[in-house]
Amino acid sequence: MAHIVVRNLVKTFRIAARRSGIAGAVAGLMKRTYRRIYALDDVSFSIQKGELVGYIGPNGAGKSTTVKILSGILVPEAGGCEVDGRIPWKNRIAHVSQIGVVFGQRTQLWWDLPVIESFDLLRDIYRLSDVQYRAEKDLLIELLKLQLLLDVPVRQLSLGQRMRCDLAAALLHRPQILFLDEPTIGLDAISKLAVRDFVKVLNRERNVTVILTTHDMDDSEALCQRLIVISKGFQPHLCRTLACVNYFSVLLILEKPDPLGTTALFQGISPVAGLFFLLAGVFFWNFGLRYYASTGS
Repeated sequence: MAHIVVRNLVKTFRIAARRSGIAGAVAGLMKRTYRRIYALDDVSFSIQKGELVGYIGPNGAGKSTTVKILSGILVPEAGGCEVDGRIPWKNRIAHVSQIGVVFGQRTQLWWDLPVIESFDLLRDIYRLSDVQYRAEKDLLIELLKLQLLLDVPVRQLSLGQRMRCDLAAALLHRPQILFLDEPTIGLDAISKLAVRDFVKVLNRERNVTVILTTHDMDDSEALCQRLIVISKGFQPHLCRTLACVNYFSVLLILEKPDPLGTTALFQGISPVAGLFFLLAGVFFWNFGLRYYASTGS
């Protein structure tokens, strides 16, 4: 049975629209007009227990909106989802005790408190026993190398240090599902490698189901077993595999409509055949470049 099931999710946001200039401002005071933006439009997918899945797409594609719905923060307007048998926005208390969430541009730690005091507060929020909390805290501190950061106020941490502390905070209660929303954004190379290694160990040794949203394709290549690609919240067609993405199984969510027939193009291609066509294309491209260089025309 799938650990996470998403069925035909739809989510829109109402955006105020007005004309520029003084006339537009006055008209907006008298009568405000709005337009609706589709963040998600009929999105469906499923993830099995223990999978580490990448969720990628351009800015504004709907990745963070999906994570917020799966976390119970937002309520969709249509469709539904189940996370480990729970509907996130209907069973919020039970749900949040079983998941961990890290938003790369936000922190769940208290800004003016030392890191260790934030951990202590989270222990009380999740109602952890002293034995469970101490064991998990010591393990996470060791794995993420946090020994020198525990007494430092969160506001004085660098971005990479804060991200490692946020990861520990999200895992103190040993969740079986982890949502990572751009966890490596703005990090230097060493911090990125530390986060990647930790997520990989967590998924392999604890069988934690992980959804990773990222713009860094190196993160996706290093960590993910499968990719979900979303564009402007649309999912009109489903492609089974796309062999040119390093043998990953890819669920391709394209922009509506699909005038080029991309689905029909890739639907019947096996990974082996796709790899063959990819290598053939690279060969003829290099051959053409060499011919151009030799002829000078």
